Amino acid sequence: MVGLYRHFEGDLMTSNNVAHSQALIEGRYSCRAFTNQKISRKSIEEIVQLAQRAPSSKNTQPWKLSVLSGKFLQDLSTELITCVKAGQKPQPDYLHSPDPLPDLWMERARKCGFDLFKLKGIGREDREARNAHNLENFTFFGAQQIFVLYTDVFLESGATKGNYLDCGLFLQNLWLAIRAFGLEACAQYSVAAYPQVLRKHGGIPEKTEIICSLCFGYPDNKALVNTYRTERAPLNEVIQFFMDA
Repeated sequence: MVGLYRHFEGDLMTSNNVAHSQALIEGRYSCRAFTNQKISRKSIEEIVQLAQRAPSSKNTQPWKLSVLSGKFLQDLSTELITCVKAGQKPQPDYLHSPDPLPDLWMERARKCGFDLFKLKGIGREDREARNAHNLENFTFFGAQQIFVLYTDVFLESGATKGNYLDCGLFLQNLWLAIRAFGLEACAQYSVAAYPQVLRKHGGIPEKTEIICSLCFGYPDNKALVNTYRTERAPLNEVIQFFMDA
């Protein structure tokens, strides 16, 4: 495989570089159990500085972050859990997916959920365990710090699709940068379903759209849930070739 890569001027592709990049990407997973070890502000700044190399249209860089930890994170968690337990209807700033999901997407989503419940020993009719599982989102799976990713809004209709594309590229960079520091992460749209709570605790202005939170930290490698890995579709489901022989 390494032999397929060539040396381009100013960009040396070595076997070590390829292997390291491959490990960062292939090893990425949604971590659902963290230790209580905190990350220093210096390390967080270095992670974000690295993620800043993400591309964006005309270098507009529409992404912004709030970082919460300590009492700020605990207060956020407490209010989010209160909202969920009170049955407050989620009101996210944007719709993440079509409702209902297309059949193929629904099949994949159900498999993900069923496999995770099976690993955790949660039965189909065990409503109490399922509710407890859901609430783990709002304790950030024990992570001691989170990012909240958002973008400014300048139109009455909200942020543009291009803004979200750019922020998605940044989010992937941010996640891989976290992994490069020996940490893990989990992106959470469920938390973004309560944007006013996030604005209140994260100092986020009104004229914004909150995209997601990203909890991160040291993974609890003893937690069974962190052994869970999702599958990926075969290439013939995601790619078409129109190439000369």
